[in-house]
Amino acid sequence: MTMQLDPRLETFLLLANCRWGDVERAEMVKVLDDLGVDGQGFYNNNFGIIENYYAAFNKSKVGTPGDQLLQGIDEALLFIYLEIFLSYPSWLEAIHAA
Repeated sequence: MTMQLDPRLETFLLLANCRWGDVERAEMVKVLDDLGVDGQGFYNNNFGIIENYYAAFNKSKVGTPGDQLLQGIDEALLFIYLEIFLSYPSWLEAIHAA
């Protein structure tokens, strides 16, 4: 069975965390180091795709007034939204249709 993230949910997550830069890179390297992995080496070998993904999204993103609601969103609130959208996928249809 092939599983795929709902494109609307993917867009929601990207809008909530659309920045991937030096700060995020440093945090990821630290997390990897804390796990006992050569964080910088692992990042250099594997995370180019993540940086390209965010760059492509940001290049084609069209800003709307609703974007401001997600800028700097609290992580706990983001997880609540995710739980709601995953529990009630039909709500994504309603948002998309609006």
